[in-house]
Amino acid sequence: MGLRMRVAGLVVTVGTAALCVSCSSPSGSVIASPAPDAEPAQVVQALVDAVKAGDAELVRNLSEDGSSQLDWWVEHGATMRDARIGAVYEDPESQADASGPEIVGVVVDFVPWGVDASMQEGVETSWAFQLVRQGGRWLFHGAGVG
Repeated sequence: MGLRMRVAGLVVTVGTAALCVSCSSPSGSVIASPAPDAEPAQVVQALVDAVKAGDAELVRNLSEDGSSQLDWWVEHGATMRDARIGAVYEDPESQADASGPEIVGVVVDFVPWGVDASMQEGVETSWAFQLVRQGGRWLFHGAGVG
């Protein structure tokens, strides 16, 4: 069987080698980093995949200021089972101040496992990941909204 990989939201099986021209990985990362011009939903998919794979380096690389609430998830082996990326919406905080940063929310439905007391393990949860545009790319901002 060939290598299985996710490309633009699709799982693709390839023979022995593959080249992804629109993505890259920080050295040591397991999951490919989305392209700098990736859409918010693609960035969130990469974050979800990084958490599932325990890829702390990519989580930090895709987080504002290199740190986020997701660091805890990776450090403690928590994961998001059956994750589905949903709607993308403009954050009200961003809309209120046109001179401020552009912020969007990306809804993810998932079943949390190995989490802290703030979530119910094994119970489907909807969470909005907040992303902020910095330097032309989208980065995970804050802890999200759920």
